[in-house]
Amino acid sequence: MSGKRLLIVEDERQIQLTLKLYMQSCGYEVEVSDNGRQAWELVRERYAGRRCFDLILTDIRMPEMTGVELLEKMWEEGLSIPSVAMTGDCDEDSLSRLESVECFKVVHKPFAPSYIKNIIVDVLASKRHDSDQTFSD
Repeated sequence: MSGKRLLIVEDERQIQLTLKLYMQSCGYEVEVSDNGRQAWELVRERYAGRRCFDLILTDIRMPEMTGVELLEKMWEEGLSIPSVAMTGDCDEDSLSRLESVECFKVVHKPFAPSYIKNIIVDVLASKRHDSDQTFSD
């Protein structure tokens, strides 16, 4: 998986740091953001510079802009980046909104970093398979 770029969007510093260090130890390039608004700016910068993220791992409830709002903004702008959402508590409205922007999975906290890594591997493999099918048609 070396060279795959992840954006971790999480307002809880301990979770952010734990995930960042673990994913780096697994060979991923990792950037972090404290909220959806900051993440949106990073996504726009990286997309413009052709160094966009391969996957976004976002908390759902954060100050300034939620993870749901971030993914909706990306969807509206036509930025198709695989995403996984994390939450300690998620209502039906948020789940429905996440489904409408094709969030691959919602993971409930607490969880082990290795569990998230396995999900990321699956999502990236699934996305690669989808890309392979698109090009072979």
